[in-house]
Amino acid sequence: MADVQKAWMYKEYGNSQEVLKLEQIDVPEIKPHEVLVKVHAAGLNPADFKRGYGFIKSLDSPLPVSIAFAAQLL
Repeated sequence: MADVQKAWMYKEYGNSQEVLKLEQIDVPEIKPHEVLVKVHAAGLNPADFKRGYGFIKSLDSPLPVSIAFAAQLL
């Protein structure tokens, strides 16, 4: 399994065209009662845009994009 993965991320709130960046990030370590998935497709929905503009605040930073995706369990 690869040690890094690609992810669309934003580190600040604002216009998605300005703040979204494709980054290489470490593959997370799997903890008990968690699963690791390989995402094949992801979509943006209104909740993603609200998070991006800061209307929905998150404690995580940097923030991954998309809460809707199609994936395969690894």
